[in-house]
Amino acid sequence: MPPPSSGGIHIVQILNILENFDMQKYGFGSADAMQIMAEAEKYAYADRSEYLGDPDFVKVPWQALTNKAYAKSIADQIDINKAKPSSEIRPGKLAPYESNQTTHYSVVDKDGNAVAVTYTLNTTFGTGIVAGESGILLNNQMDDFSAKPSVPIRLRAGGRRCQRRRAE
Repeated sequence: MPPPSSGGIHIVQILNILENFDMQKYGFGSADAMQIMAEAEKYAYADRSEYLGDPDFVKVPWQALTNKAYAKSIADQIDINKAKPSSEIRPGKLAPYESNQTTHYSVVDKDGNAVAVTYTLNTTFGTGIVAGESGILLNNQMDDFSAKPSVPIRLRAGGRRCQRRRAE
């Protein structure tokens, strides 16, 4: 389920940026604290204008926007002594998000029989559905494919996927 609005995503983004500063050192309500907060908000709103929209029509990159490494890259651009004009702040270049929801294990028994398993949920808790009483979460990896015929990485009849267009 997508987040309800852009507000939550950008509050997390702003807080992640602020984590890179010793805000207690500056003091609540101080000019320095306000400067850092204002700059963090400018960057978050630049990203909001570029990446947020109705998740029924836009793939919102919330994982990348709330990534702590991304927040650090923004914090590194903030100068506590000089405000950057909003007109000079551009949306960030987001790295494609790859969740840490992949597990791989290999098992070899005493007779040399081997099995290797790679299991990926895609996003946190996958679909959120557990297969029977197995405890195994079902993935939601199919959201990476498109139903549009013009898109190279699309689904084909019968549930097959096609990564390259074939001559019809």
